[in-house]
Amino acid sequence: MSMSASYNKKSAFTLVELLVVISIITILASLLLPALSNALDAARTTSCVSNLKQIGIGSLMYGDDNPNYIPISEWKDLSHWSGDWVRWAGILAGGEYTSAPRSSKDDLPNNAASVFHCPSGLADAFTTGGPTSLYDPINLRPYKSLIYPTPGGYNGQNTRVHVWYSTNGSSGTSARPNWRVFPDNQAQSWASWNNLPKMKRISHPSATVAIYDGCTCVNASAGNRMSRRHGGGNSINLLFYDGRAVNVDISKIPPPTLYWNVTNLNDLNPDIKWYVNQ
Repeated sequence: MSMSASYNKKSAFTLVELLVVISIITILASLLLPALSNALDAARTTSCVSNLKQIGIGSLMYGDDNPNYIPISEWKDLSHWSGDWVRWAGILAGGEYTSAPRSSKDDLPNNAASVFHCPSGLADAFTTGGPTSLYDPINLRPYKSLIYPTPGGYNGQNTRVHVWYSTNGSSGTSARPNWRVFPDNQAQSWASWNNLPKMKRISHPSATVAIYDGCTCVNASAGNRMSRRHGGGNSINLLFYDGRAVNVDISKIPPPTLYWNVTNLNDLNPDIKWYVNQ
């Protein structure tokens, strides 16, 4: 046998050696994949926090231009529109306080280069109804907001933004810092500023939640509307009224079973405030 043939025979893998190599690769992959998944989740969380900070800056700029007012949670002119609401995000986008791609009435979810898109959210459909549990997929999906001013009317082109975040509001003026407005019961027109929310109502802007990961807006049984979409389902990102954005453990936010009042919220966590009088 030639030296070349002898060398080739000795250098070939046996079946046992090949199986050992495959086993080692499998073990390494099982060790590395969770670390890679955690790294990707951390990157998405950081990107989400950055989005919220940009939204916070845009909201403060809005307040500077509109003497101390907060972009309202939701607004609907019932005499003109029977479809989507004008929401806080549409107000910020319409005034160019934030950047977000605009969509038309029947467009599918658009998450391209938008400060209103959480990278841990879903873009397969829009929210329908209210979430029924902490981990309901509805909480991960966007909703639509008309832009204000609305170019070309309700059915015009590029009239909407898609939003993966929620505002700390309610369906009426209450102890919450923000609320829904109907022309027929609170403000007769957009130019009528009566009863619209102002920053001066908030005693502790650095501790009071403005925007958070979630679906539309806080209301009764609000805990289900807060999306545990970071840290493997164990954390949520919050934006405060002073522009600060942080990631917090879900143990620090109200669970769905909590009855909301100042006492219960303070007992849960006095450092994170949801009411203006906490």
